[in-house]
Amino acid sequence: MAIAILGGTGQQGPGLALRWAMAGEEVIIGSRTRERAEKVASELNAELGDARIRGMENPQAAGEADTVVLTVPYSAHLSTLESVKAQVQGKIVVDVSVPLDPENPRRMKMPPAGSAPACNYPPRHRTLARQFPNCAANSSVGSARPRAARRPPRFRRSTRAPPTANAARRR
Repeated sequence: MAIAILGGTGQQGPGLALRWAMAGEEVIIGSRTRERAEKVASELNAELGDARIRGMENPQAAGEADTVVLTVPYSAHLSTLESVKAQVQGKIVVDVSVPLDPENPRRMKMPPAGSAPACNYPPRHRTLARQFPNCAANSSVGSARPRAARRPPRFRRSTRAPPTANAARRR
């Protein structure tokens, strides 16, 4: 099964591509320009030590894949879907884009038409899935570096007593 990541040269695409390639999947990075897609693919392949990731323009990547993942910024959402409309017919399309406000990423900034226009693409034979709606690009899902390679998170010490002490007090 081949997975195409449209907009795969951005913030979330390389992280997803690397993880799927590490799991043994064939991954195709899609971009508006072939050169940029090939550059990111070669960087990820160097990190993998294997050539499991290829780079292509978005329409070609969507045409060769069984599953298409859309990781473009929300502002490019509809134009990207329009450019690959013919290639995604009958395929699974996973959309990870979220209309976050660039000035405050904790707030969603919905377009005036809402999400309805995106739900109309592809118009027939569609299987559209939404995924990772609240994951920032620098989270474990979006980061190009797997979690094991990053510094572990810091944990705050709990001020609560251990469970055994609480159980003893209840008796």
